[in-house]
Amino acid sequence: MSVVMMTASSSMTTLLLPLMLAAVMLIAPTSTHQTAVATAVTTAATTTPHASIHVATATAVTAATTPHDAVVAATPHDAVATTTLATPDADDAAAPHDAVATTTLATPDADSAADAAADAAAADAADAVDDTNGVLTPLRKEKRNVGDQIWSLSLDASTSKSSDMAALHENLDVLHYSSDSVTIFVRKTRLSITKEFLEGRHLAYNVVVNDVAVYLQSLQSAEDADAEASSRDDEICTEDNCMRPLRHTYMTFQQIEWFLKNLAERCPENVMMSTVGYSHNGNAIYLITVSPSADFVADLECGPRPAVFIDGGIHAREWIAPATVLNMLMKQTENCAANTDCDYEYYFMPMMNPDGYEYTWTNDRFWRKNRSPPPLKNDCFGTDLNRNWNPQWGNIGSSSNTCKEIYRGTTPFSEPETTSAKNVMTRIANNPELDLLVYLSYHSFGQLVLYPWGYTSDLAPTKADLEKGGNVYNNALKGVHNVPYVVQQAAELYPASGASDDFAYSLPIKYVYTVELRNTRSFLLPRNEIALTFEENYAGYMALLKHATSQSN
Repeated sequence: MSVVMMTASSSMTTLLLPLMLAAVMLIAPTSTHQTAVATAVTTAATTTPHASIHVATATAVTAATTPHDAVVAATPHDAVATTTLATPDADDAAAPHDAVATTTLATPDADSAADAAADAAAADAADAVDDTNGVLTPLRKEKRNVGDQIWSLSLDASTSKSSDMAALHENLDVLHYSSDSVTIFVRKTRLSITKEFLEGRHLAYNVVVNDVAVYLQSLQSAEDADAEASSRDDEICTEDNCMRPLRHTYMTFQQIEWFLKNLAERCPENVMMSTVGYSHNGNAIYLITVSPSADFVADLECGPRPAVFIDGGIHAREWIAPATVLNMLMKQTENCAANTDCDYEYYFMPMMNPDGYEYTWTNDRFWRKNRSPPPLKNDCFGTDLNRNWNPQWGNIGSSSNTCKEIYRGTTPFSEPETTSAKNVMTRIANNPELDLLVYLSYHSFGQLVLYPWGYTSDLAPTKADLEKGGNVYNNALKGVHNVPYVVQQAAELYPASGASDDFAYSLPIKYVYTVELRNTRSFLLPRNEIALTFEENYAGYMALLKHATSQSN
């Protein structure tokens, strides 16, 4: 694709142009009537019983000495009886990933002595805490991803087939691909085996980024210089004062919690905050419900009220997704408090993967999965939360290998994060007082509006409605900053089973979309594009909601 990277300084442009990254690992949803979906969905039979995931018992947990070692923050929800799962260094001891067959291209979090050393360095780096608000900030001296690399592969016509692309996704951490090239992330412990894998398939490659840590530090320095040169007010987010989501920098999970609690306390008539589950590391999974004021509801027409469910942060490294959803939540709350543009019941789950998100701040900026312990000893950590849903769990575009980036889990909904979201969505869909019309799942990157199906190239029963709704979203979005997105069926990108949008469509929800946010190069989106991304997608969101209600009347 032709790419224009928006930056605020020539220095940043110089840094970003050499890097062609992209993390397009998602599926898009669509809508349908229940009877139509029932005829179209053939749920794959699974040989694994729907049992809860086996969690290895933690026999001992080293006392936390740095902020990221204390995986469970000392917040009210910690009163729930939970076990702090292994810290990164403990993971190394419990899960030596080199036990995986060397013919498999795994992407483990720490699978060698070199990784253990890098994790120790990351622990040292965790001492860099902002004394103003007590929150871990991006490191000035970058110690995440030391020695990791970015490669670009050259493809010929025969390798561009969907079957070959599926094989690459299965064995590599694919960040971006086009008809003639693929960009991959390679951990330092897998440099040799990845080279052997590519040479065995006669695929030429170039090293685009020789050391990801150096690149991250350079990017950080450039953005800091740009922020210092800009004449914008400092944003504040502390435990007692976090009035709005940050728009000029990314928020830590702790800051996200502060904002959500602050919002619920300030707007009790319109906002209800609830904890619907807990992650493996004991972090709360929050649902924020935004409703019209009581007097406004009384004036609405009788009958089921339309509802929308919005989530973000399923994949840990896609920081712009929760940032966008949080800003959408803030704007929608303001609208409902003013009794304007508040015709729905609004359900926001802004951070679906808190454990993985925290891990990207402390250890590995490129971490994708959650932080679930391996189902078997000597295996890799984490499950891809967007391969853990039904229908069609366990089929194309997912992996049974725990070390793969697209590892699907032991059973459908084996993970507490996906179980929590499924339960909420099902409850809303079954509520006779509500009509769950719209589902939006935000990811990055690629600038895409994807609709179901994702597991098959077969057309969804309501494909025409889905495409029309996607175009409504895209046209409104483009009108804000003139940034084009592409509307298409998810499987056209690449087929993948077990994604949230296919589940939403099968509930059924009529309008279902996975939105891949800015940009078309990398999920390391510059901070100065946070506000721009929110603004254009909020316009798309509002246009889609109005379209959905107009078509349902």
